[in-house]
Amino acid sequence: MGSIILITIPTGGSGGTTNSYFYYFVNNEPRLLFGSDSFNQAYQYEVKYKDNYKVEVVSKRNNAN
Repeated sequence: MGSIILITIPTGGSGGTTNSYFYYFVNNEPRLLFGSDSFNQAYQYEVKYKDNYKVEVVSKRNNAN
């Protein structure tokens, strides 16, 4: 069975944002399982900050709250 590794890279901003990648190795060949870049492009959200510490999050892709 192959190994799975997680690579997390801070973006350098003050928000604590990172770029993360999961790789699966088969016969010492890396295969990308997940990349935050492609995920963030495919799944966009609209966030509205409300009163009393509430947040409304709407998925633009699924048009759902």
